Amino acid sequence: MFSLLTNVIYQPDLFVTVTANPEWDEIKNNLLPGQKPEDRPDLVTRVFWLKFKELRNKIINGQLFGRVQSFVWVIEWQKVFTSMYYTPQSYFI
Repeated sequence: MFSLLTNVIYQPDLFVTVTANPEWDEIKNNLLPGQKPEDRPDLVTRVFWLKFKELRNKIINGQLFGRVQSFVWVIEWQKVFTSMYYTPQSYFI
């Protein structure tokens, strides 16, 4: 999808990637004893979505990189190599 946008519409100034981190305090502090982040994909997804929205709003409002003319994002699930655990990841252009 991004290659289509960049080839047909314009060349982006920025390409930002955000990946969920299972070590975030908001995740670790809400796990029950003995639980791992891969046991709670709902929690990882919720924390990721909250952080994503905060970053997205800062970018759109021009607080991080200045004025924004256009904005596109995609969220996908990326497999962690050491297990069957998937974590959300997003791309901004």
